[in-house]
Amino acid sequence: MTATRKTTDYTGFAKRAFTPATRFNEVMVGNIERVARFQYELAGDLMQFALDQMNATVKAKDLPTLLSKQREIGTKFAEKVTTRQQALAEMATESQAGLARWIEDATSLAGRLHEPGLLERREMERQRRRRHAQRLDDPRLHIGRCW
Repeated sequence: MTATRKTTDYTGFAKRAFTPATRFNEVMVGNIERVARFQYELAGDLMQFALDQMNATVKAKDLPTLLSKQREIGTKFAEKVTTRQQALAEMATESQAGLARWIEDATSLAGRLHEPGLLERREMERQRRRRHAQRLDDPRLHIGRCW
């Protein structure tokens, strides 16, 4: 009965101990996913910009038309880049907030992990093991034994 209880205690402790690490992984994977999607969208914007420029160059009949079309394309792209910069700033703010929440959760969980008497029980167990190891190392106990 006590062995089962101790195993359950250790299993519960392990779950509680690894909860912050699991939550940290969730936060970081979410951030990486958002950055990957952002980069994918940005690559799409850049490709569209290049295609628009190429299309304008091919369809232009004279230099003033080409330059005005290039300016128009550049202005649209600048607006998109400004929007993307704002989105990146929001993403950074959300990531910081998520990490701050994780830190708060982890510290509150660490405070709850300390059970009353847990440290004392651990210290008593260490002392018991130390005494047992000292008895095994005592040469007086090995006299007359054949191993």
